[in-house]
Amino acid sequence: MAGTNPRAARIAALIQRVIASSMEAQLHDKRLTNVTITEVRVTNDLQIAKVYWTQLGREGHEQGERRRAQQALNQAKGRLRSLVGTKAGLRLTPQLEFVFDEVPGEAHEIEDILAIARKRDEELAKLVKPPSMRAKPIRTSIRKRMTTMISTMMTSKSKIGMMTKKPEHSGLLVIDKPQGVTSHDVVAAVRGALHMKRVGHAGTLDPMATGVLVVGFGNATRLLNYIVDHNKTYEATIRLGQRTTTDDAEGELLPAGERAVNFPSRQAVEQLITERFTGRIEQVPNVYSAIKVNGQRAYDLAREGKDVELKARPVTIEEFNVRQARYGYTHSDRAGTELAGAVVAERTGDGWIADTAPHEDMQPVMELDVTVTCSAGTYIRALARDLGEELGLGGHLTMLRRTRVGRFSVNMPNVMSAHAESKTFTNREGMEVTRNRAVLDDADHALDHALDPVASAAASMNMLAVSDQEAADLRFGRRIAHDIRTTTAAYVEETNDLVAILERAKRGEAKPVAVFN
Repeated sequence: MAGTNPRAARIAALIQRVIASSMEAQLHDKRLTNVTITEVRVTNDLQIAKVYWTQLGREGHEQGERRRAQQALNQAKGRLRSLVGTKAGLRLTPQLEFVFDEVPGEAHEIEDILAIARKRDEELAKLVKPPSMRAKPIRTSIRKRMTTMISTMMTSKSKIGMMTKKPEHSGLLVIDKPQGVTSHDVVAAVRGALHMKRVGHAGTLDPMATGVLVVGFGNATRLLNYIVDHNKTYEATIRLGQRTTTDDAEGELLPAGERAVNFPSRQAVEQLITERFTGRIEQVPNVYSAIKVNGQRAYDLAREGKDVELKARPVTIEEFNVRQARYGYTHSDRAGTELAGAVVAERTGDGWIADTAPHEDMQPVMELDVTVTCSAGTYIRALARDLGEELGLGGHLTMLRRTRVGRFSVNMPNVMSAHAESKTFTNREGMEVTRNRAVLDDADHALDHALDPVASAAASMNMLAVSDQEAADLRFGRRIAHDIRTTTAAYVEETNDLVAILERAKRGEAKPVAVFN
């Protein structure tokens, strides 16, 4: 099964970029002249990567050149896989399978057939008498041949270029995800509203979290690979003085040992954040994360009670500001309860020495309302955990809201709201189960909230206006003479038509790495 999850899509994009650049810079094989990597698809288990390629061969020599190119790719398979693993930083590199993409060649053949048909029609029009019966079989044959070829192309596994079946609609939705549902639940709601299967999201949000979830549909799903790597901004509440199994309010409270009585000042906490939790840092992800360990999700292993060890990885914290700090009391037997007797902490205060709790089952804590802007892959739960450890108090999240992903913000005028609804059903084991599902608040007018493909690309990366001829070249995998520095989207301004995503080939040239209808 082709990869539909964001990780498979990201790895596919990485593999495509690495192979495309390596063929030019590393292999130096004449058999690979004019070979273009059109698409890479990675299975959901990350075991196999199908690499689709095409070649613009010399007229009359296409078959031989294609055969030699396939041989060269098969011979270089091991080396390319090694380069992919090294350059992409993959621990387990998928097996590479090279598949020739028939679409561009078939496009040329269709053009030839249409030319023949037009010429025949012109000849028939010159006749005084109505077209003879002799002409009908010829035109019928052409029609049947074209129908067969188009049908084959539409069902082809290579989904590139203008010859793929164009979705009725394509674009991006910025959805304000509600609490209590997963990102997959929101995707399912969009599929139902648009009656489309090709829907995905850029960056998972936990059920507890709310805020910006960028959802793509149709051809715009190709943009998600690039959006997921954008910096993100969060608003969160960190509770110091309590630890949980999941580092957030969804987990169970862990034994605290001797309860904290002395709490630091707001100024001391801000100083520690500046010194230890800003800039480039090493972070160990939360054990209840979606990171895979020996092929299994970390959260699945953690729920089974198994020990999970995750390696630290570099992340960048651009902003970590405390908006407000307060002291108070909360229940000691369950996480996420409201703060009682809250007192706002002054920036220049001396900290807080807790008095006797108002009730026996309550304990003193400190809460921070913070804003965090960070790189992709940063876990805010892990920040709360690590800050609590540095202070010797323990810590966890009680609230998390994502306010921005790249250029997509909750304050955009087209943001679509949603809510959670409880649904009861009988599972395969015959047990009655109740769970939440996501419901779009304006599902009947979802398309009115969507950004079109060009606007979606403009919010995701740099843009380059191209001519009609350049657009045609890109759609057939050819390079164009433009000097670009970063990943760029090519579009035709007059028709508002998104053409391709480009990367720098060499100085003064750009090459397509993804092509749109």
